[in-house]
Amino acid sequence: MTKWVKDIPSEDDEEGAFTDWLELQGYTHWHVPQETYTNSWAVKNKARKLGVRRGVPDHWVIVPTGGTRFLVAIEMKRVKGGTISDDQFEKVHELNKCQGITALVAEGCGEAIEIIELVKKNRWEVIDEMKKKFEEKRQKRLKNLEKKQKLEKENPF
Repeated sequence: MTKWVKDIPSEDDEEGAFTDWLELQGYTHWHVPQETYTNSWAVKNKARKLGVRRGVPDHWVIVPTGGTRFLVAIEMKRVKGGTISDDQFEKVHELNKCQGITALVAEGCGEAIEIIELVKKNRWEVIDEMKKKFEEKRQKRLKNLEKKQKLEKENPF
């Protein structure tokens, strides 16, 4: 659960600013509305049947770089206080295995814009370093999860 952080824009505010910037720049983009909440099991089951899955990145942007186009998937978090779920870690990890797709977690609108600009300028060494840092966080999370599961097996009470 995301904690409220005083004087830090919400994730929604960051996403709105990023969307405004994408519009002003003329990028083809879309947002996947995974956060639509409902108490209705019928609606939940329909969404699941239609392919809604946890952890899918928030923003998808087509970035032209000369004669080539790349698809960039960005999971947006607030600058401070945002948490990456296990499902989000896995979806971003899996997307980065795909050719022509770059997937990253951005802490705020500024970092999301930076990612798009780096892809546009073919600064793949910087993007690769960002992906490496993401994978290090993911590996740390996996190790912590393994430790927790081991402790739970050893001490079920």
